[in-house]
Amino acid sequence: MQSAGYVTGMVGKWHLDPNFRMMPWLNEKYPELARREGLKATDVTFDMKLPYFPSERGFDETFYGAMYRYYANYDLEGNDIDWQYIPDDRYRLDVQSDAAITFIERNHDQPFFLYLAYYAPHLPLEATDE
Repeated sequence: MQSAGYVTGMVGKWHLDPNFRMMPWLNEKYPELARREGLKATDVTFDMKLPYFPSERGFDETFYGAMYRYYANYDLEGNDIDWQYIPDDRYRLDVQSDAAITFIERNHDQPFFLYLAYYAPHLPLEATDE
């Protein structure tokens, strides 16, 4: 889509980055880690995961995350920012909707593609009082 002149955006969940339970990937990329007993989530570092983030997979703008922390290169006010984690403890569907609207507002005057992957319905299930 980028080569056709579209601005590409991704908001929400991704589930395509590796984790410590992905033994075939660990065996191929990090065999010494795969052999370790008692692996934990923190054993697969940010640097190991980053090549699989949406920002590295064809998306110009992302607001990537599931709950309370989002890896983004724009803020919800529509400003460009350096890649960083943005904390937001609001209801995640509201945050994801705000991020999608912000992307559309930022890019409404040019061709764009937005991949919006809401986290609901998805465990853990949650809802606001509203």
